[in-house]
Amino acid sequence: MAKAAPTTNGKTKSKAPPLPKGFKELSSSLAGFFTRAPGNTLTGILRGSFETKGKFGARKVYRIEVTDGTTMCTDKEGDVEATPGDMIGIDETGYLKALGDLDAGSPLFLRCVSKGPSEKDPWVFQIGIPE
Repeated sequence: MAKAAPTTNGKTKSKAPPLPKGFKELSSSLAGFFTRAPGNTLTGILRGSFETKGKFGARKVYRIEVTDGTTMCTDKEGDVEATPGDMIGIDETGYLKALGDLDAGSPLFLRCVSKGPSEKDPWVFQIGIPE
């Protein structure tokens, strides 16, 4: 049986028993969101997507696990470097709608190329998949 752990608000929280040997806990949290900056790249595996309602309405967010190298992303504290094993999110916009054509588990390479001079110009991305 799981033990109750005290919390900062005085309530008790049930602690889950450890997982069997050879397993690690799966988390749905993100290390951060992909930083839209020219030259920022991501090599990873598409793990799925979810929909959320933000201040600009509903949006689709893709979850990508970093598998190689480092990727700049933004978390609640600011800019951070995501490393292999981290899960990062990226909003579906313009060029990134192509991610919807991939199945979960698909390897991919993503590069932020540029943004036009106008605020209304979209970010330009390259998305590569294995041959």
